[in-house]
Amino acid sequence: TELLTLARGEELNVQVGRGAYISEISPNTPAAKAGLRKGDVIVAINGAKVDAAHPLNVILLDSQPGATVSVTINRGGTEQNMPVSLAERPASLDP
Repeated sequence: TELLTLARGEELNVQVGRGAYISEISPNTPAAKAGLRKGDVIVAINGAKVDAAHPLNVILLDSQPGATVSVTINRGGTEQNMPVSLAERPASLDP
């Protein structure tokens, strides 16, 4: 994901100016299985807004692998909620 600012949102032509922009989804990950897609913007986790002051990775620190969180996304200008079961990040995805 990539932290979304108003300026970056305009560049990407998304309908929201804050959140975590999904730039890539790896196959068979919890995100892919939950239905998240490239281009979605995660705007909240369990109701906690995702923004520069509250980045996605910091919000997720309070959740354990195996937990299910409510993810609010903006897709094409429409917000929707979806449950996502968390898992440990595979080592193959580390930078």
